[in-house]
Amino acid sequence: MTRDGEHQPPTTAQGSETLLDVLKGAADGGYGAQFIAQEDGLVQCAHCGTSNRPASFDVVHFRRLEGASDPADMLIVVWSTCPSCEAHGTLVLGFGPNASRADAAVLELLDLHGTDASPAAPQVSPQQPTQEQPTQASQGE
Repeated sequence: MTRDGEHQPPTTAQGSETLLDVLKGAADGGYGAQFIAQEDGLVQCAHCGTSNRPASFDVVHFRRLEGASDPADMLIVVWSTCPSCEAHGTLVLGFGPNASRADAAVLELLDLHGTDASPAAPQVSPQQPTQEQPTQASQGE
């Protein structure tokens, strides 16, 4: 509300989620690592530093987001697991006419067919190790 008692318009479209909301939900569900699209079409895991082909990532879930004030702000958030260190995380890619070259290259090589795209974010099951939970093999080292 403004000082004179008038309501201000919302900063995001009502009923929409921001990128930060989606990323927080992903992290709360055990997908806190970050994956980064690279110009060479590979995806880098910020947790272990390795780069892998997009097709080697097991895509668990994805969400498409559009900007509340500008529908051209098109993003896709992908929940996945690093094939090298098994960290659970997200990859944020632009798509459409405003996508970066790196994002477009990676998106073209990701397998999203048959992947859950519902609004409900996945959760890491307790049996699956996350980046915060070492595997039994690494505990004995």
